[in-house]
Amino acid sequence: MYLSLFQCVKCVNSASIIRCACLFTLLTILFSLQNVNAQILFAEDCFKGGVISSGVDNIGSKSNVKAKIKWEDDYDLLRVYALTYRYGRPPNHTMYINNSPINWTLENQAGPEQIEDNDLTDFFATHANEISESVTIDNDSLTFTFPEQPFDGNKGWWGVYIIVHYDAPHIEKNVCSRIYVADQNQMYPQNYQIDKPFYDNDELVIFAIHSSRMASGYFDASRLRIDGAQVGDFWGGDLVIPTSSSGTHGHFYYEDGFCEGLNGDTANASISHHDCTAVVNDYMAAS
Repeated sequence: MYLSLFQCVKCVNSASIIRCACLFTLLTILFSLQNVNAQILFAEDCFKGGVISSGVDNIGSKSNVKAKIKWEDDYDLLRVYALTYRYGRPPNHTMYINNSPINWTLENQAGPEQIEDNDLTDFFATHANEISESVTIDNDSLTFTFPEQPFDGNKGWWGVYIIVHYDAPHIEKNVCSRIYVADQNQMYPQNYQIDKPFYDNDELVIFAIHSSRMASGYFDASRLRIDGAQVGDFWGGDLVIPTSSSGTHGHFYYEDGFCEGLNGDTANASISHHDCTAVVNDYMAAS
């Protein structure tokens, strides 16, 4: 059985800016681990512990941008993934999270390169890094720094989405997380179809989006549908960087069957504006 999980249906573009670049993550509680053969699946992990997600956009250079997370002294860091995207084929670039470098090169491409019919972008591709060994998290915020890049239209490395897996002595339940990356042309609406996972409907299934380059008005909104059912519309920016042309990002933490949105997100059955975290059990059950 397949699930038409994601539809970005109003990706507005102009000669100077592409307004929607979407990555997303699906957090599930499964009866058993199954392999998924969808080409956009970047990572799948099942473990006893919790998950945190946080994202920041960087249209231009920025320093010491802080996003709130949940972190306690007895948390044990398991894995940290960083995801970004590029337009064009820019030179190697380094971003920083908690003063730890995230190095982006054409070698850590995670999705197929797309040819863009726009002279200011030329190409689009998603990239991913596991940074578990280099990053340190010791308080309830992440600090992001984006150094200057050479100006070349929209070409460059843009935004970063962080997914953290952790364990703690008090956590009792297992969790499974799946990270999917965009692999479609950003000039047009996007549709993705993946294998529907087996899951325990008594536990929350969480869906979160990382997007970029969305104006602050509803005229630039994109719409999320799951198997034709409308989950909501989202547009930028969010509460971490509320400026126009920033993206919206799913911020949340999940552990032991409880999920809470962070930085203005709420863990409910819809998304709206900058709230890009949703509980999608009902949509999954109806598909």
